[in-house]
Amino acid sequence: MSLTPDYLAQDTSRVLFNVTTAVTILTTLVYILFLISRVFCVERNNLEVWIFPVLSYIFCVGLWTLSYLLYAEGGAGRHIAYWFIAKPAVITTYLKIQTAAEFVYVAACLFPKLTILALYLRLFTNRTVRIGAWIVIGVCIAHAFANIVASFTICRPFEYKWNKTIPGGRCSNPMASYRFVSLPHILTDIAIFLLPWSSLYHLMISKKQKLGLCLTFLIGSLGMITAIIRCVSFFRIDLESDPTWYAPTLFSYTIVEPSAYLICSSFLSLRPMLRMVYMWTRTKVDSYYGTGTSRSGQSEITLSHLKGGHRASISAIKSLSRGEDDDRKSNFIRLDETVDVDVSPPYGAGRV
Repeated sequence: MSLTPDYLAQDTSRVLFNVTTAVTILTTLVYILFLISRVFCVERNNLEVWIFPVLSYIFCVGLWTLSYLLYAEGGAGRHIAYWFIAKPAVITTYLKIQTAAEFVYVAACLFPKLTILALYLRLFTNRTVRIGAWIVIGVCIAHAFANIVASFTICRPFEYKWNKTIPGGRCSNPMASYRFVSLPHILTDIAIFLLPWSSLYHLMISKKQKLGLCLTFLIGSLGMITAIIRCVSFFRIDLESDPTWYAPTLFSYTIVEPSAYLICSSFLSLRPMLRMVYMWTRTKVDSYYGTGTSRSGQSEITLSHLKGGHRASISAIKSLSRGEDDDRKSNFIRLDETVDVDVSPPYGAGRV
């Protein structure tokens, strides 16, 4: 192939920069909402709520950092022929960043999945779901460990991954590793997607609530789509033929996939915050329009014995004055002086 000036001048590095920036901003915003939801809207959080999401975000930050380094120092977006001519040292830098990304990517994909599976174990009591969750946890950890071992052993010596001048150094087929590493990700994603549905189907709640839960768990499984896209991309593109040229596309998928996992796992924990916002908004609207009060200003709660033995009624009077801001804001019924309690005894008994 003729190395024309136009060919050597081609540069698509901006794609990687734009994708990384967009993913960083979006994921960070969702993660902040997750923290707000867990800190201010939930009374108590288990330890795994803090361990797995925090580690997920840390490793995603690591991938974003490597992506910016690849853009600034790794030669991403230019043909490798250009770097052979202009600055061969950039190729070594690219290979070092690529090697680091292999390890960070594995951890960045693992911990969001553990976050979702830990949530399943906390929410569901169904024995089948819990056993399935533990099995998927084991598969995810084993897959991550296998990927780390493969990254360490695919080239002998290890340094040969970025230093091709080492005498006697050799590498196995790295493209096979890149292509097939995503397949177990997809399989575990499918398992995570399917696990909760039987329990959700049998929940004794309204259709509206059930639909809301189903949509929440559906969003929590959308990371599977990015895993499929990344896997297909590595089969369609021969990275070794021109690694720096194809880097913006493939590395974009590499950072999007774990970021999508983190976003999806965070969405599952946003329900407390969304519920609180909904209730606050509803209270404000009801207060403004004066709705939510009884017609007569008196509320009555009737408590009955299951067998008809006793019957009790409690009445409380609430002022309808719109000037009582404190009472209206508190969303409680203010009792006016006294509470009348009437208890009717069983048949034949004396008056209490």
